[in-house]
Amino acid sequence: ITTVLNNRDYATQRLNDRFRKFIKAIKPSWLLAIKGETLLPETLEFARKEGIKTVNWFPDSFRVKEHILKVVNDYDFFIHYDSLVCEYLQKRRFRNVSYLPYAADLLPSDPDPVYGSSRIYPVSFIGNFFPSREKLFRRVTSAEVFIWGNEPWKKSSLSGRYQGVCPFGGVNDILSKTKVSINLHYAKRSNGANLRVFETARAGACLLTDRKKDVENLYTRGEEIITYESPTEFESKAKYLLGNSNLTQKVGMRAFLRTKNEHTYVHRIRAILNTIR
Repeated sequence: ITTVLNNRDYATQRLNDRFRKFIKAIKPSWLLAIKGETLLPETLEFARKEGIKTVNWFPDSFRVKEHILKVVNDYDFFIHYDSLVCEYLQKRRFRNVSYLPYAADLLPSDPDPVYGSSRIYPVSFIGNFFPSREKLFRRVTSAEVFIWGNEPWKKSSLSGRYQGVCPFGGVNDILSKTKVSINLHYAKRSNGANLRVFETARAGACLLTDRKKDVENLYTRGEEIITYESPTEFESKAKYLLGNSNLTQKVGMRAFLRTKNEHTYVHRIRAILNTIR
């Protein structure tokens, strides 16, 4: 174990040495890290001395709170996707913190979603197995649910609906063939919208998701997304949506248009630039 850790430390140090040479050579105006686990504090300090603004758009939740508290002041700007995390940090007097949600990988030239016979999955879920999820999904007619995730689904009561591990880069293909996409946020102590919210909207599928404050600030509940707060509400809304294809199409299309107009990575990069100027 010691040898592995030493090798990892050596690799990290070497990476940072090379990165410092790189940024000194190209002299960027700003540096954007996504979590930035391999960036050492001395590398960020070096960038600052070179006149480079450092930004971390941090994609992980409160489950790594201690790590967040450790690195937040290493950056000129610390941006987080969850408004609850931002509120927590701002109350602790971190002045460099701001909120920015995830986004969809969507360009203005991308075509609109296609509906009809190509939507072969009435309900889909992409995610790992948990007993609570198995119990929840059993409330929907099992023949309607298609599941992609880790292998423990094979041993569940829904093993017949398990489609295997989601292929690399295959999320959009699955969601583009889905009528209703189920989303559950892993982090309970959270306001933030996870990436699946935007992936579902990008594909034009109807999102059925547990309620989160940020999700409802980004999309109109009942028009662009469908939310639930309890297993009973999940069951009733899932069954209602399964019987109303016109509604699922309208919800999915509204979410797609909202995303195209407000929630792409182009919009987010513009927001970052406005923050650091």
